[in-house]
Amino acid sequence: MLRFLKPDTVLGLLVTLFALVLLFLWIPNDIDGDLINIVRRRASIGDPLAPTLTGYLLLLCGVMLTGTSLFRPAGAEGVSLRNFVFVLLAAVFLMVFVAVMLYAGPLAVSLFAGGEEYRLLRSRLPWKYIGYLLGGFLLMIAVISVIERRVSPRTILLAVAVPLAIALFYDLPFDDVLLPPNGDF
Repeated sequence: MLRFLKPDTVLGLLVTLFALVLLFLWIPNDIDGDLINIVRRRASIGDPLAPTLTGYLLLLCGVMLTGTSLFRPAGAEGVSLRNFVFVLLAAVFLMVFVAVMLYAGPLAVSLFAGGEEYRLLRSRLPWKYIGYLLGGFLLMIAVISVIERRVSPRTILLAVAVPLAIALFYDLPFDDVLLPPNGDF
């Protein structure tokens, strides 16, 4: 049925559809607040800002992937079961890495913080970074090593540096930002 569609076209359309659902259904119905909150002339990041930026980036990537795949010459192979298995396995790995991100901080606190509650420590060093950095590291090293088909020192350096840079970019300038998933506890 989908033999005439190229895998890149289908993936691009799926990413575009997901981004549209994220931007126009999921975020407005699940996250309260404005993109930027202004209280007494003090601006702070609103809860929907990061997911909204992510949604627009996904939309841009989906549209670009769909557009470029439509203008490339057709390959010999259409969408196959192998493509769906790959996407399914990628989704499973993503869920595992999100679970690591979610539970690594609370687990570290329960093991090493002497009976303290994670909710009370989630905005303090080093606890606020543990889940985000460990989950981000595992996600980055998995994605890069699958693409490159090997693990190199450069891969490890990137897998450490990128989540750390993102964490510092969001955390240092703002006093009231909790890195994901710390806001869930």
